[in-house]
Amino acid sequence: MGKGRAIVSTAALTLVIGLFGGCGASTAKSANTTADAQAAAARANIAAARHRLADAQARVARQRRALAAALRRRQLDAATTTTTARTTTTVPNVGASTSTTQAPVVSATPSVASDTTAVQHTIDMVNAAFAKSVGMGIAASETANYYIHVGVYSATQCSAFETARGLGQVSDHLVLRAGSVVPTPGWVDPVLRAVPSGRIYSLALDDVETQVTTHQQLTTPVNTHAAVLPDGQALLFLRCS
Repeated sequence: MGKGRAIVSTAALTLVIGLFGGCGASTAKSANTTADAQAAAARANIAAARHRLADAQARVARQRRALAAALRRRQLDAATTTTTARTTTTVPNVGASTSTTQAPVVSATPSVASDTTAVQHTIDMVNAAFAKSVGMGIAASETANYYIHVGVYSATQCSAFETARGLGQVSDHLVLRAGSVVPTPGWVDPVLRAVPSGRIYSLALDDVETQVTTHQQLTTPVNTHAAVLPDGQALLFLRCS
């Protein structure tokens, strides 16, 4: 009888050990499954973010091409408009001679005031584009970028930089501080390591960034420069790195 109890006790102990061992294996398996699911979710989130970034970059590229085409059309229209002189012809009476008069050509002399207006016009153009969409704003900022104008950066580089910085979801609004536009001839740009061409001005801006989905805003003071080219166009020094 004692031997039978010993056999039953041993069998029960074996069963208990087997149950606890199975429970531990099940818990470990469950933990591994959870970790795998979390890792898969993280990979999916990263892939989705990359997809959104690619879509935003493609959208910016399309809008940049449309803006560039519109700018070329405006430049072509301006080139075909005669602004240098105006000719009038007097219809003669009988016995009178025909005379032709020509108005004198007036050349505008650049001034700080006119160049400040040009800088404000460029800022207004960028702001108006951002008001329509982030992609159009980025494309407009490329058009207004002195570094792209002289070939330091390409439009593609700046588009990728600005899009990645805010995942295509951050809109900018630039506010020029009154009286901050000051001539700085001889200024050496640290990127070019040379004096830029054009009439150079230092200026102060407030960059108001808005997250388009949450409408959260961040205002950052910015001290920068602008170059006014001989044709009167003002370009901003916007770094893309």
